[in-house]
Amino acid sequence: MAIQAKNLSFKRHLIVSILGTVISRLIGFIVLPLITRIFDPTSIGIWHLLLALSSFFFPLATMRYELAVVLPRSDRSAANLLWGVVVLSCLVTMLVVVILQIFTIPIANIFGLAENSELLWVAPISLAFLATQTTFNSWIIRTRHFGLKAILEIVAGIVTPAVAILVALYSQASAAVYVLGALAGQATYAMGTVLIAKYSGFFKVTKHISWRLILREFYKYRVYPLYTMPYSLSNDLVDRLFTIMLGMLFSLATLGAYRIALQITLTPITLITTGLRQVLFSYAADSSDKKRINEVIQFLLLSIVTLVIPFVAFGFHYLPNIVNMFLGDDWSQAGQFSRWLLLYATSTMFTTWLDRMYDVHGRQRLSVILQVISDIILLCVIAVCYALNLPPLNTIAAYSIALAIIDMVWLIITLKMVGISDKFLVKLLLRGTQVLAFSIVILGFIEFIASPLWGTVVGSGILIIYAIVFSTKFMKVPYHEYGN
Repeated sequence: MAIQAKNLSFKRHLIVSILGTVISRLIGFIVLPLITRIFDPTSIGIWHLLLALSSFFFPLATMRYELAVVLPRSDRSAANLLWGVVVLSCLVTMLVVVILQIFTIPIANIFGLAENSELLWVAPISLAFLATQTTFNSWIIRTRHFGLKAILEIVAGIVTPAVAILVALYSQASAAVYVLGALAGQATYAMGTVLIAKYSGFFKVTKHISWRLILREFYKYRVYPLYTMPYSLSNDLVDRLFTIMLGMLFSLATLGAYRIALQITLTPITLITTGLRQVLFSYAADSSDKKRINEVIQFLLLSIVTLVIPFVAFGFHYLPNIVNMFLGDDWSQAGQFSRWLLLYATSTMFTTWLDRMYDVHGRQRLSVILQVISDIILLCVIAVCYALNLPPLNTIAAYSIALAIIDMVWLIITLKMVGISDKFLVKLLLRGTQVLAFSIVILGFIEFIASPLWGTVVGSGILIIYAIVFSTKFMKVPYHEYGN
Protein backbone atom coordinates (compact mmCIF):
# COMPACT_ATOMS: atom_id res chain seq x y z
CA MET A 1 0.00 0.00 0.00
CA ALA A 2 1.10 3.55 -0.66
CA ILE A 3 2.18 5.48 2.40
CA GLN A 4 -0.08 8.50 2.93
CA ALA A 5 0.77 11.58 4.93
CA LYS A 6 -0.87 11.90 8.32
CA ASN A 7 -4.51 12.91 8.28
CA LEU A 8 -3.85 16.60 8.55
CA SER A 9 -6.61 19.13 8.14
CA PHE A 10 -7.47 20.41 4.69
CA LYS A 11 -6.53 23.95 5.68
CA ARG A 12 -3.07 22.86 6.81
CA HIS A 13 -2.47 20.99 3.54
CA LEU A 14 -3.66 24.06 1.66
CA ILE A 15 -1.43 26.47 3.57
CA VAL A 16 1.64 24.25 3.20
CA SER A 17 1.05 23.82 -0.54
CA ILE A 18 0.57 27.55 -1.10
CA LEU A 19 3.64 28.44 0.97
CA GLY A 20 5.87 26.24 -1.19
CA THR A 21 4.66 27.93 -4.37
CA VAL A 22 4.85 31.44 -2.91
CA ILE A 23 8.38 31.05 -1.47
CA SER A 24 9.77 29.46 -4.66
CA ARG A 25 8.38 32.29 -6.80
CA LEU A 26 9.59 34.93 -4.38
CA ILE A 27 13.10 33.47 -4.61
CA GLY A 28 13.01 33.79 -8.39
CA PHE A 29 11.72 37.35 -8.10
CA ILE A 30 14.34 38.41 -5.54
CA VAL A 31 17.32 37.15 -7.57
CA LEU A 32 15.97 38.60 -10.82
CA PRO A 33 18.06 41.84 -10.62
CA LEU A 34 21.21 39.72 -10.30
CA ILE A 35 20.19 37.44 -13.18
CA THR A 36 19.47 40.36 -15.51
CA ARG A 37 22.84 41.95 -14.73
CA ILE A 38 24.70 38.74 -15.58
CA PHE A 39 22.70 37.50 -18.59
CA ASP A 40 21.52 39.55 -21.55
CA PRO A 41 17.94 39.52 -22.93
CA THR A 42 18.96 37.21 -25.81
CA SER A 43 20.14 34.46 -23.45
CA ILE A 44 16.88 34.51 -21.50
CA GLY A 45 14.89 34.74 -24.74
CA ILE A 46 16.52 31.57 -26.08
CA TRP A 47 15.48 29.60 -22.98
CA HIS A 48 11.87 30.78 -23.16
CA LEU A 49 11.73 29.89 -26.86
CA LEU A 50 12.98 26.37 -26.09
CA LEU A 51 10.53 26.12 -23.18
CA ALA A 52 7.65 27.15 -25.44
CA LEU A 53 8.61 24.45 -27.95
CA SER A 54 8.86 21.71 -25.31
CA SER A 55 5.65 22.83 -23.57
CA PHE A 56 3.80 22.59 -26.87
CA PHE A 57 4.39 18.82 -26.95
CA PHE A 58 3.64 18.29 -23.26
CA PRO A 59 -0.16 17.61 -23.54
CA LEU A 60 0.61 15.17 -26.36
CA ALA A 61 3.28 13.45 -24.27
CA THR A 62 0.94 12.64 -21.36
CA MET A 63 -2.44 12.84 -23.12
CA ARG A 64 -3.37 14.47 -19.78
CA TYR A 65 -3.78 11.01 -18.24
CA GLU A 66 -1.61 12.24 -15.35
CA LEU A 67 -4.64 14.17 -14.08
CA ALA A 68 -6.48 10.86 -13.59
CA VAL A 69 -3.82 9.32 -11.33
CA VAL A 70 -5.57 10.66 -8.22
CA LEU A 71 -8.93 9.08 -9.17
CA PRO A 72 -8.64 5.23 -8.99
CA ARG A 73 -9.63 3.70 -5.66
CA SER A 74 -6.88 1.11 -5.94
CA ASP A 75 -3.25 2.22 -5.57
CA ARG A 76 -2.26 -0.56 -7.97
CA SER A 77 -4.58 0.78 -10.66
CA ALA A 78 -3.32 4.33 -10.13
CA ALA A 79 0.32 3.21 -10.24
CA ASN A 80 -0.18 1.23 -13.45
CA LEU A 81 -1.92 4.24 -14.99
CA LEU A 82 1.08 6.35 -14.03
CA TRP A 83 3.47 3.87 -15.67
CA GLY A 84 1.33 4.06 -18.80
CA VAL A 85 1.80 7.84 -18.83
CA VAL A 86 5.56 7.36 -18.44
CA VAL A 87 5.61 5.06 -21.49
CA LEU A 88 3.57 7.57 -23.54
CA SER A 89 5.94 10.38 -22.53
CA CYS A 90 8.98 8.35 -23.58
CA LEU A 91 7.44 7.59 -26.98
CA VAL A 92 6.56 11.25 -27.70
CA THR A 93 9.98 12.42 -26.47
CA MET A 94 11.72 9.96 -28.80
CA LEU A 95 9.52 11.22 -31.65
CA VAL A 96 10.69 14.78 -30.95
CA VAL A 97 14.30 13.55 -30.94
CA VAL A 98 13.81 11.90 -34.35
CA ILE A 99 12.26 15.09 -35.77
CA LEU A 100 15.20 17.15 -34.49
CA GLN A 101 17.70 14.65 -35.85
CA ILE A 102 16.25 15.06 -39.34
CA PHE A 103 15.35 18.76 -39.36
CA THR A 104 17.81 20.40 -36.93
CA ILE A 105 19.18 23.02 -39.34
CA PRO A 106 15.82 24.08 -40.89
CA ILE A 107 14.19 24.35 -37.44
CA ALA A 108 17.14 26.36 -36.10
CA ASN A 109 16.92 28.77 -39.05
CA ILE A 110 13.17 29.21 -38.64
CA PHE A 111 13.43 30.11 -34.95
CA GLY A 112 16.56 32.26 -35.21
CA LEU A 113 18.85 29.73 -33.55
CA ALA A 114 21.27 29.22 -36.43
CA GLU A 115 24.24 30.14 -34.20
CA ASN A 116 22.93 28.05 -31.29
CA SER A 117 21.40 25.11 -33.14
CA GLU A 118 22.84 22.63 -30.61
CA LEU A 119 20.58 24.15 -27.96
CA LEU A 120 17.55 22.76 -29.77
CA TRP A 121 18.35 19.43 -28.14
CA VAL A 122 17.33 21.03 -24.86
CA ALA A 123 13.67 20.88 -26.00
CA PRO A 124 13.22 17.07 -25.71
CA ILE A 125 15.22 17.02 -22.46
CA SER A 126 12.97 19.73 -21.02
CA LEU A 127 9.91 17.84 -22.28
CA ALA A 128 11.05 14.69 -20.47
CA PHE A 129 11.56 16.63 -17.22
CA LEU A 130 8.17 18.36 -17.54
CA ALA A 131 6.35 15.08 -18.15
CA THR A 132 8.16 13.36 -15.26
CA GLN A 133 7.55 16.06 -12.67
CA THR A 134 3.90 16.53 -13.62
CA THR A 135 3.12 12.82 -13.69
CA PHE A 136 4.76 11.91 -10.38
CA ASN A 137 3.39 15.11 -8.85
CA SER A 138 -0.08 13.58 -9.29
CA TRP A 139 1.03 10.61 -7.17
CA ILE A 140 2.29 13.03 -4.50
CA ILE A 141 -1.11 14.72 -4.46
CA ARG A 142 -2.79 11.30 -4.24
CA THR A 143 -0.71 10.35 -1.18
CA ARG A 144 -0.96 13.90 0.27
CA HIS A 145 2.72 14.56 0.81
CA PHE A 146 2.21 18.29 0.44
CA GLY A 147 4.94 19.19 2.91
CA LEU A 148 7.61 17.35 0.91
CA LYS A 149 6.21 18.85 -2.29
CA ALA A 150 6.51 22.36 -0.84
CA ILE A 151 10.12 21.74 0.22
CA LEU A 152 10.91 20.41 -3.26
CA GLU A 153 9.47 23.52 -4.92
CA ILE A 154 11.65 25.74 -2.74
CA VAL A 155 14.79 23.68 -3.43
CA ALA A 156 14.15 23.73 -7.19
CA GLY A 157 13.54 27.48 -6.99
CA ILE A 158 16.97 27.90 -5.40
CA VAL A 159 18.82 25.50 -7.73
CA THR A 160 17.79 27.27 -10.95
CA PRO A 161 19.39 30.70 -10.27
CA ALA A 162 22.22 29.24 -8.16
CA VAL A 163 23.53 26.98 -10.93
CA ALA A 164 23.21 29.70 -13.59
CA ILE A 165 24.96 32.34 -11.46
CA LEU A 166 27.76 30.10 -10.18
CA VAL A 167 28.60 28.67 -13.61
CA ALA A 168 28.52 32.18 -15.14
CA LEU A 169 30.91 33.48 -12.47
CA TYR A 170 33.39 30.63 -13.00
CA SER A 171 33.18 30.61 -16.80
CA GLN A 172 31.32 33.16 -18.90
CA ALA A 173 27.69 34.25 -19.02
CA SER A 174 25.99 32.88 -22.13
CA ALA A 175 22.71 31.45 -23.36
CA ALA A 176 24.03 27.91 -22.79
CA VAL A 177 24.84 28.70 -19.15
CA TYR A 178 21.39 30.18 -18.48
CA VAL A 179 19.73 27.20 -20.15
CA LEU A 180 21.88 24.89 -18.00
CA GLY A 181 20.60 26.59 -14.84
CA ALA A 182 16.98 26.33 -15.95
CA LEU A 183 17.42 22.65 -16.84
CA ALA A 184 19.05 22.01 -13.47
CA GLY A 185 15.96 23.39 -11.76
CA GLN A 186 13.68 21.21 -13.89
CA ALA A 187 15.84 18.14 -13.26
CA THR A 188 15.83 18.78 -9.50
CA TYR A 189 12.04 19.00 -9.42
CA ALA A 190 11.56 15.96 -11.67
CA MET A 191 13.95 13.73 -9.74
CA GLY A 192 12.56 15.02 -6.46
CA THR A 193 9.03 13.97 -7.38
CA VAL A 194 10.32 10.48 -8.21
CA LEU A 195 12.08 10.23 -4.83
CA ILE A 196 8.96 11.38 -2.95
CA ALA A 197 6.92 8.82 -4.89
CA LYS A 198 9.44 6.15 -3.88
CA TYR A 199 9.17 7.25 -0.24
CA SER A 200 5.37 6.97 -0.43
CA GLY A 201 5.63 3.36 -1.59
CA PHE A 202 5.00 3.81 -5.31
CA PHE A 203 7.60 1.28 -6.47
CA LYS A 204 6.41 -1.30 -3.96
CA VAL A 205 2.91 -1.06 -5.42
CA THR A 206 4.20 -1.59 -8.96
CA LYS A 207 6.55 -4.53 -8.59
CA HIS A 208 4.67 -6.19 -11.43
CA ILE A 209 3.42 -3.90 -14.21
CA SER A 210 0.24 -5.14 -15.87
CA TRP A 211 -0.15 -3.98 -19.46
CA ARG A 212 -3.72 -5.25 -19.43
CA LEU A 213 -4.46 -3.06 -16.41
CA ILE A 214 -2.76 -0.07 -18.05
CA LEU A 215 -4.92 -0.42 -21.16
CA ARG A 216 -8.02 -0.86 -19.02
CA GLU A 217 -7.28 2.36 -17.10
CA PHE A 218 -6.54 4.19 -20.35
CA TYR A 219 -9.94 3.19 -21.67
CA LYS A 220 -11.69 4.00 -18.40
CA TYR A 221 -10.29 7.55 -18.35
CA ARG A 222 -10.44 8.14 -22.11
CA VAL A 223 -12.19 11.47 -21.47
CA TYR A 224 -8.74 12.99 -20.77
CA PRO A 225 -7.17 12.42 -24.22
CA LEU A 226 -10.52 13.05 -25.94
CA TYR A 227 -11.44 16.34 -24.24
CA THR A 228 -8.92 17.55 -21.65
CA MET A 229 -5.86 17.18 -23.91
CA PRO A 230 -7.34 19.28 -26.78
CA TYR A 231 -8.50 21.86 -24.20
CA SER A 232 -4.99 22.03 -22.72
CA LEU A 233 -3.48 22.49 -26.17
CA SER A 234 -5.91 25.31 -26.90
CA ASN A 235 -5.54 26.90 -23.47
CA ASP A 236 -1.83 27.65 -23.83
CA LEU A 237 -1.52 27.55 -27.61
CA VAL A 238 -1.98 31.29 -28.14
CA ASP A 239 0.57 32.24 -25.48
CA ARG A 240 3.12 29.84 -26.97
CA LEU A 241 2.48 31.11 -30.50
CA PHE A 242 2.83 34.71 -29.36
CA THR A 243 6.08 33.85 -27.55
CA ILE A 244 7.47 32.12 -30.62
CA MET A 245 6.29 34.94 -32.90
CA LEU A 246 8.16 37.58 -30.88
CA GLY A 247 11.38 35.59 -31.25
CA MET A 248 10.88 34.92 -34.97
CA LEU A 249 9.64 38.34 -36.15
CA PHE A 250 11.69 40.63 -33.96
CA SER A 251 14.57 39.16 -31.97
CA LEU A 252 15.33 36.76 -29.16
CA ALA A 253 16.31 39.81 -27.08
CA THR A 254 12.77 41.16 -27.53
CA LEU A 255 11.39 37.80 -26.44
CA GLY A 256 13.61 37.78 -23.36
CA ALA A 257 12.56 41.32 -22.39
CA TYR A 258 8.88 40.37 -22.86
CA ARG A 259 9.10 37.27 -20.65
CA ILE A 260 10.95 39.10 -17.87
CA ALA A 261 8.45 41.98 -17.99
CA LEU A 262 5.63 39.45 -17.83
CA GLN A 263 7.25 37.78 -14.82
CA ILE A 264 7.58 41.11 -13.00
CA THR A 265 3.97 42.13 -13.56
CA LEU A 266 2.40 38.71 -12.94
CA THR A 267 4.40 37.47 -9.92
CA PRO A 268 2.81 39.74 -7.24
CA ILE A 269 -0.67 38.98 -8.54
CA THR A 270 -0.01 35.24 -8.80
CA LEU A 271 1.09 35.17 -5.16
CA ILE A 272 -2.34 36.51 -4.17
CA THR A 273 -4.59 34.61 -6.55
CA THR A 274 -2.92 31.19 -6.07
CA GLY A 275 -4.25 30.85 -2.55
CA LEU A 276 -7.48 32.71 -3.21
CA ARG A 277 -8.41 30.37 -6.07
CA GLN A 278 -7.89 27.20 -4.05
CA VAL A 279 -9.63 28.49 -0.91
CA LEU A 280 -12.68 29.78 -2.79
CA PHE A 281 -13.03 26.54 -4.76
CA SER A 282 -12.74 24.35 -1.65
CA TYR A 283 -15.35 26.46 0.15
CA ALA A 284 -17.72 26.67 -2.82
CA ALA A 285 -17.46 22.93 -3.55
CA ASP A 286 -18.43 22.03 0.04
CA SER A 287 -21.17 24.63 0.47
CA SER A 288 -24.76 24.43 -0.71
CA ASP A 289 -25.43 28.08 0.18
CA LYS A 290 -24.85 29.72 -3.21
CA LYS A 291 -26.06 33.07 -1.91
CA ARG A 292 -23.33 33.22 0.70
CA ILE A 293 -20.72 32.23 -1.89
CA ASN A 294 -21.90 35.08 -4.12
CA GLU A 295 -21.61 37.47 -1.16
CA VAL A 296 -17.99 36.39 -0.69
CA ILE A 297 -17.30 36.90 -4.42
CA GLN A 298 -18.84 40.38 -4.36
CA PHE A 299 -16.83 41.38 -1.30
CA LEU A 300 -13.58 40.13 -2.85
CA LEU A 301 -14.19 41.91 -6.16
CA LEU A 302 -14.96 45.23 -4.43
CA SER A 303 -11.85 44.79 -2.30
CA ILE A 304 -9.68 44.04 -5.34
CA VAL A 305 -10.96 47.12 -7.17
CA THR A 306 -10.31 49.31 -4.13
CA LEU A 307 -6.81 47.95 -3.60
CA VAL A 308 -5.54 47.38 -7.14
CA ILE A 309 -6.71 50.42 -9.14
CA PRO A 310 -4.32 52.89 -7.39
CA PHE A 311 -1.41 50.53 -8.11
CA VAL A 312 -2.44 50.35 -11.77
CA ALA A 313 -2.64 54.13 -12.10
CA PHE A 314 0.72 54.72 -10.45
CA GLY A 315 2.30 51.69 -12.12
CA PHE A 316 1.24 52.71 -15.62
CA HIS A 317 3.11 55.98 -15.10
CA TYR A 318 6.12 54.95 -13.01
CA LEU A 319 6.63 51.23 -13.75
CA PRO A 320 9.03 51.66 -16.72
CA ASN A 321 11.43 53.68 -14.54
CA ILE A 322 11.10 51.24 -11.65
CA VAL A 323 11.75 48.22 -13.90
CA ASN A 324 14.80 49.89 -15.45
CA MET A 325 16.28 50.56 -12.00
CA PHE A 326 15.37 47.02 -10.86
CA LEU A 327 16.78 45.13 -13.85
CA GLY A 328 19.63 47.33 -15.09
CA ASP A 329 20.35 49.52 -18.10
CA ASP A 330 20.27 46.67 -20.65
CA TRP A 331 16.59 46.01 -19.96
CA SER A 332 14.96 49.32 -20.92
CA GLN A 333 12.75 47.45 -23.40
CA ALA A 334 11.35 45.34 -20.56
CA GLY A 335 10.38 48.54 -18.75
CA GLN A 336 8.41 49.73 -21.77
CA PHE A 337 6.69 46.35 -22.12
CA SER A 338 5.78 46.20 -18.42
CA ARG A 339 3.55 49.28 -18.66
CA TRP A 340 1.18 47.54 -21.06
CA LEU A 341 1.51 44.09 -19.56
CA LEU A 342 0.34 45.64 -16.28
CA LEU A 343 -3.13 46.00 -17.82
CA TYR A 344 -3.29 42.29 -18.60
CA ALA A 345 -1.80 41.29 -15.24
CA THR A 346 -4.39 43.41 -13.43
CA SER A 347 -7.28 41.87 -15.34
CA THR A 348 -6.11 38.38 -14.32
CA MET A 349 -6.51 39.35 -10.68
CA PHE A 350 -10.26 39.62 -11.28
CA THR A 351 -10.59 36.35 -13.17
CA THR A 352 -8.03 33.62 -12.38
CA TRP A 353 -9.52 32.78 -8.99
CA LEU A 354 -13.06 32.52 -10.39
CA ASP A 355 -12.50 29.93 -13.13
CA ARG A 356 -13.29 26.94 -10.88
CA MET A 357 -16.83 28.30 -10.38
CA TYR A 358 -17.68 26.71 -13.73
CA ASP A 359 -16.87 23.34 -12.14
CA VAL A 360 -18.95 24.16 -9.07
CA HIS A 361 -21.98 25.07 -11.22
CA GLY A 362 -21.44 22.25 -13.73
CA ARG A 363 -20.90 24.64 -16.66
CA GLN A 364 -17.64 23.24 -18.01
CA ARG A 365 -18.97 23.28 -21.57
CA LEU A 366 -19.56 27.04 -21.35
CA SER A 367 -16.02 27.44 -20.02
CA VAL A 368 -14.60 25.56 -23.03
CA ILE A 369 -16.69 27.63 -25.46
CA LEU A 370 -15.45 30.89 -23.90
CA GLN A 371 -11.85 29.64 -24.05
CA VAL A 372 -12.13 28.76 -27.74
CA ILE A 373 -13.74 32.11 -28.60
CA SER A 374 -11.05 34.03 -26.73
CA ASP A 375 -8.31 32.03 -28.48
CA ILE A 376 -9.80 32.83 -31.89
CA ILE A 377 -9.97 36.55 -31.04
CA LEU A 378 -6.35 36.58 -29.83
CA LEU A 379 -5.17 34.74 -32.94
CA CYS A 380 -6.90 37.42 -35.02
CA VAL A 381 -5.15 40.15 -33.01
CA ILE A 382 -1.79 38.45 -33.58
CA ALA A 383 -2.53 38.11 -37.31
CA VAL A 384 -3.47 41.80 -37.59
CA CYS A 385 -0.27 42.86 -35.78
CA TYR A 386 1.72 40.68 -38.17
CA ALA A 387 -0.10 42.03 -41.26
CA LEU A 388 0.41 45.66 -40.18
CA ASN A 389 4.08 44.98 -39.39
CA LEU A 390 3.75 46.69 -36.01
CA PRO A 391 6.90 47.26 -33.90
CA PRO A 392 7.39 45.14 -30.75
CA LEU A 393 5.98 47.68 -28.27
CA ASN A 394 2.80 48.23 -30.28
CA THR A 395 2.35 44.49 -30.80
CA ILE A 396 2.66 43.73 -27.08
CA ALA A 397 0.38 46.68 -26.22
CA ALA A 398 -2.32 45.46 -28.62
CA TYR A 399 -2.02 41.89 -27.34
CA SER A 400 -2.20 42.99 -23.69
CA ILE A 401 -5.21 45.26 -24.26
CA ALA A 402 -7.01 42.44 -26.07
CA LEU A 403 -6.29 40.06 -23.18
CA ALA A 404 -7.56 42.61 -20.64
CA ILE A 405 -10.80 43.21 -22.58
CA ILE A 406 -11.40 39.47 -22.96
CA ASP A 407 -10.87 39.00 -19.22
CA MET A 408 -13.39 41.73 -18.38
CA VAL A 409 -16.01 40.24 -20.71
CA TRP A 410 -15.31 36.81 -19.21
CA LEU A 411 -15.79 38.31 -15.72
CA ILE A 412 -19.21 39.72 -16.62
CA ILE A 413 -20.35 36.40 -18.13
CA THR A 414 -19.05 34.49 -15.08
CA LEU A 415 -20.82 36.77 -12.60
CA LYS A 416 -24.08 36.39 -14.53
CA MET A 417 -23.55 32.61 -14.59
CA VAL A 418 -23.24 32.39 -10.79
CA GLY A 419 -26.31 34.59 -10.33
CA ILE A 420 -24.87 37.97 -9.35
CA SER A 421 -27.15 40.85 -10.36
CA ASP A 422 -26.52 43.71 -12.79
CA LYS A 423 -26.89 46.10 -9.85
CA PHE A 424 -23.62 44.80 -8.41
CA LEU A 425 -21.85 45.17 -11.77
CA VAL A 426 -22.85 48.85 -11.81
CA LYS A 427 -21.66 49.21 -8.22
CA LEU A 428 -18.32 47.59 -9.12
CA LEU A 429 -17.89 49.93 -12.09
CA LEU A 430 -18.70 53.01 -10.00
CA ARG A 431 -16.27 51.94 -7.29
CA GLY A 432 -13.52 51.46 -9.87
CA THR A 433 -14.23 54.85 -11.47
CA GLN A 434 -14.12 56.63 -8.11
CA VAL A 435 -10.85 55.02 -7.05
CA LEU A 436 -9.28 55.67 -10.47
CA ALA A 437 -10.29 59.36 -10.39
CA PHE A 438 -8.87 59.74 -6.89
CA SER A 439 -5.63 58.03 -7.96
CA ILE A 440 -5.23 60.30 -11.00
CA VAL A 441 -5.69 63.40 -8.84
CA ILE A 442 -3.02 62.22 -6.38
CA LEU A 443 -0.73 61.28 -9.27
CA GLY A 444 -1.13 64.72 -10.84
CA PHE A 445 -0.35 66.41 -7.52
CA ILE A 446 2.84 64.34 -7.09
CA GLU A 447 3.95 65.18 -10.65
CA PHE A 448 3.37 68.87 -9.95
CA ILE A 449 5.47 69.05 -6.78
CA ALA A 450 8.20 66.46 -7.41
CA SER A 451 10.78 65.39 -9.99
CA PRO A 452 10.35 62.00 -11.73
CA LEU A 453 12.75 60.32 -9.31
CA TRP A 454 11.18 61.77 -6.18
CA GLY A 455 7.75 61.25 -7.68
CA THR A 456 8.52 57.54 -7.92
CA VAL A 457 9.68 57.47 -4.29
CA VAL A 458 6.71 59.48 -2.97
CA GLY A 459 4.22 57.49 -5.08
CA SER A 460 5.65 54.18 -3.85
CA GLY A 461 5.43 55.37 -0.24
CA ILE A 462 1.79 56.40 -0.65
CA LEU A 463 0.93 53.02 -2.19
CA ILE A 464 2.63 51.13 0.64
CA ILE A 465 0.72 53.13 3.28
CA TYR A 466 -2.52 52.67 1.33
CA ALA A 467 -1.98 48.89 1.09
CA ILE A 468 -1.22 48.61 4.84
CA VAL A 469 -4.32 50.59 5.83
CA PHE A 470 -6.51 48.65 3.42
CA SER A 471 -5.16 45.27 4.53
CA THR A 472 -5.74 46.16 8.19
CA LYS A 473 -9.38 47.03 7.50
CA PHE A 474 -9.80 43.97 5.26
CA MET A 475 -8.68 41.59 8.01
CA LYS A 476 -11.14 43.15 10.50
CA VAL A 477 -14.22 42.58 8.33
CA PRO A 478 -16.42 39.90 9.98
CA TYR A 479 -17.32 36.95 7.78
CA HIS A 480 -21.06 37.62 8.00
CA GLU A 481 -20.52 41.14 6.59
CA TYR A 482 -18.80 39.98 3.39
CA GLY A 483 -21.89 40.75 1.39
CA ASN A 484 -21.85 44.36 2.57
